Amino acid sequence: MLLFDTSILIPWLAGDELPSSLIKRVRARGAYVTPISIWEIWIKVKIGKLAMQTDYLPDTLVIQ
Repeated sequence: MLLFDTSILIPWLAGDELPSSLIKRVRARGAYVTPISIWEIWIKVKIGKLAMQTDYLPDTLVIQ
């Protein structure tokens, strides 16, 4: 399994294409995204440091 950190996740969520070699590895092995990456993106959007479509982000976020 691969682990997507925030530096990969943000461009991908923004619509940028991932390198084809990475796509092949994800298809072969799968990938994880840590809850902390989701939290980091949520924080950046909420404080205005990251502009992206946010209709899939909740108004509040609780990580348990």
